[in-house]
Amino acid sequence: MSNRRRTPANREGKPMRKPILHSFHGFGVFFGFVLAMWSSARPAWTATWIVAAHAGDYTSIQAALDAAASGDTIVISPGTYVENLVMPAFVALTIRGMDPNAPAVVEATIIDGGQAGPVITLAGTETSTTLIAGLTLTNGKAVNGGGVLGGYGQATLSK
Repeated sequence: MSNRRRTPANREGKPMRKPILHSFHGFGVFFGFVLAMWSSARPAWTATWIVAAHAGDYTSIQAALDAAASGDTIVISPGTYVENLVMPAFVALTIRGMDPNAPAVVEATIIDGGQAGPVITLAGTETSTTLIAGLTLTNGKAVNGGGVLGGYGQATLSK
């Protein structure tokens, strides 16, 4: 006796095809359509990115900024980061130190502009939902705005 399953046959004895919704491909297409409709009706997912000198999602703050999408949070571990940051346009982000309410952590989370320009340059399109908090900005250089240089944006700067 064989363990092989028999394929259902029609009246002429020819194998019958499974209906499209019962086949894997058909189910995948149907499921993809349902998933697309469901995801378009809900808010986008947000992510939290960790920047750390040796072990984080990113070792550079600018790399995290370049990868971030609106609503994301970038958390910067204590350390000194020699960078001149340029905020992406039309992206609402939170950029903060590990603990913006702990003065010792804020003092230890340093973005050093290296006298190469403003430490942070805002795009000018930020809304009040863009938050920069819990960081020490130092060694920036510019005629106006050596720490933070911005246009007409409404970013919120905090401790």
